[in-house]
Amino acid sequence: MRSMIVLFFISTIFLIQTISVHAGDELIVNQTSVPLVTIQDGKLIKFFLDEFFIPETLVTRMDIIDVSLNGFGENDIVRLYPSDQIYFLQYVSDKAQAKMNQWKFTANFQITAQNKDISILEDYENNRPAYNIFGSILTGLNKNYKDYPIKIRFERDTSTVIFELWSYNENRLMEIPDQAARLPDKMVEYIKAETDTVYRDCIYIYKSVHDTVFVPLTNTNVN
Repeated sequence: MRSMIVLFFISTIFLIQTISVHAGDELIVNQTSVPLVTIQDGKLIKFFLDEFFIPETLVTRMDIIDVSLNGFGENDIVRLYPSDQIYFLQYVSDKAQAKMNQWKFTANFQITAQNKDISILEDYENNRPAYNIFGSILTGLNKNYKDYPIKIRFERDTSTVIFELWSYNENRLMEIPDQAARLPDKMVEYIKAETDTVYRDCIYIYKSVHDTVFVPLTNTNVN
């Protein structure tokens, strides 16, 4: 049976604020993402407990966190469950290090691009859905935030959505509604109800004008 190892990035979350420690000194509390391995296989857990010289026996899950961001190994952190005890790895045997060297986190999709017109994303043929998601986020950001920099975290599972913004200028965060959003509510609701589509380019309004013309009677000799 193959051992179960889950490798992902964990976001170490703190309250984002600036704290005055002494006069003229500031402490900035931020958050960052670091690689984390979750081990739930009993034999593998026992192997690392022995190799790390950790004196615990009842362990159902082990998290190893690469806090140094230089690969899993010495000076990283081990967290055990259900005891919730934390251990710092001061020594890692050669056998343990050989296994840990195999752990690499690779994102399913990642892009680093220049902060320019997002229309260039149309040139990418592969991973179109992923690029569309990235383009939608960048479009909304460019429309509602006119400054730099900004940090964003977004997560979603079957029941919850997490969305965070920090390290940005709150005075530059503003709402700029679409032109279509300025249509009367009843008109928008009617269009949605009739067609399930909101046509934003043109709306044609037809009006029929009826009038009556009175023609005066003239004197007519009737024989």
